[in-house]
Amino acid sequence: MRNHNGLGRRGALAALRSPLTLNMAMVALLLASPIAVTLFLYAKPEANRLLFDPEKHFYLVSGGALASLAIGASTIVGSFRLGNTRLLLMGLAFLGGAGFYIIHGLTTPGFILHGTYHTAALSEGLALLWAAVLLAAASLDPPDRINAWINSKRGWLLAGVIILLAAYGVVGTVEDELVRAFVPDQDPLFAWSLAATVLLLMGIAAYRTLQSYLISGLAVQGAWLAGIFLLMQSQAALALVPRWHLAWWLYHAFVLAGFLVILYGTALEYARGRSLSEAVSDVALPDTATEIKRGYNQAILALAAAAEARDNYTEGHLTRVADLALRIGQEMGLPRSRFRALTQGALLHDIGKLKTPDAILGKPAKLTAEETVLMRQHSTAGYELLRRIPGCDREAVIARHHHEWWDGTGYPDGLAGEEIPLESRIVAVADTYDAMTTDRPYRPAVRHQQALAVILQEAGNHLDPACVAAFLRIASDRQAAEAQSATERLAA
Repeated sequence: MRNHNGLGRRGALAALRSPLTLNMAMVALLLASPIAVTLFLYAKPEANRLLFDPEKHFYLVSGGALASLAIGASTIVGSFRLGNTRLLLMGLAFLGGAGFYIIHGLTTPGFILHGTYHTAALSEGLALLWAAVLLAAASLDPPDRINAWINSKRGWLLAGVIILLAAYGVVGTVEDELVRAFVPDQDPLFAWSLAATVLLLMGIAAYRTLQSYLISGLAVQGAWLAGIFLLMQSQAALALVPRWHLAWWLYHAFVLAGFLVILYGTALEYARGRSLSEAVSDVALPDTATEIKRGYNQAILALAAAAEARDNYTEGHLTRVADLALRIGQEMGLPRSRFRALTQGALLHDIGKLKTPDAILGKPAKLTAEETVLMRQHSTAGYELLRRIPGCDREAVIARHHHEWWDGTGYPDGLAGEEIPLESRIVAVADTYDAMTTDRPYRPAVRHQQALAVILQEAGNHLDPACVAAFLRIASDRQAAEAQSATERLAA
């Protein structure tokens, strides 16, 4: 019996056992513990003791502000070097958060500046609200013209944020009563409205980061996801508990932990020999294909290189099939969490040919029956090779079944229809097209239109009709784009 995702029971269990899934489950459990402690203290007021200590508060807040400033500065530097709008917005999010936390620390009641209670309270709320707004904005995909405008004004935007923070700091420390109008004292509706807004906006940013992490598996994206999750919990804690009590101190600890986790993820990439710009760029990769390629398993890359070196025909073929399979998967609405396995499986669908004799791979004539049997063994050989690599169970299944045919006449297992894993059906279409449009030892490449006609003819026989339909839509869009580009060139 096969499950709905098209990979079968074995594939589903493999997905649950994968290091990425297990690590995410363990980290999620660990990250959920802070809010659990907060809820416990909220339910047990006798344990939520009053701890009034302005000096410790100042140093704790200052530590968080410095960590946020380091994140903001490094991300902004990377955005200026790479011209990446998302990085710029993320950097400004943490730069502004750092500014408000610096003011929050300086206006700690009863420590450095006296009589600034309202400025301290407002700054506490504005820090996470500012960060949430810009992080949510960074998760969106605005039109190219807006991205271009933001990049062209990035210097002015940075200067404007610094001037705004400085002006707020001066007004807040000199005219605390002026700030009072924006801070309703002990108003639970205000506190919960602020918390709901921050949680919603940070939830958008967390969802976008989670999508990227599921595709790439990059440690720096995982660190940012964990950090944002901790910041979300800190906002919930702030809304739940009264100031200067134990759970309120935990709020500050969550903020500091969130900043430090993000900073650690970036520093780890830098320590591995990457430049600062490269280290932060992984947080805001421009598209799904880039996210996948940045997250390729090193074993996958090594095997792909070996496959291309083994057979001149595979040079470029594997990458093209992987790119086309991804586009078909996107067109079919495949969940983003399955893109990584789809692309890596497509990249290594022919890895079993490492065991195929050279005389068969390069034979400039039709294979004999015995040679055909040997050639077809590459599917199972690839499966056996890939399933030995930790975390590549789904890729192994894709490689095994990419020559199964919709009508059940394929190999190695004679699966038919939806018995064939969906990813394998997608790879079959991409592989068929690229194989026909590439020179082979025994025949020259065919033209694009001829290949489309053959694929359409094979729909419902060898190839999944739904996958073929998605491929044809992609091919049609590509032709339309090329025709428009040619028209624009002639007009120019």
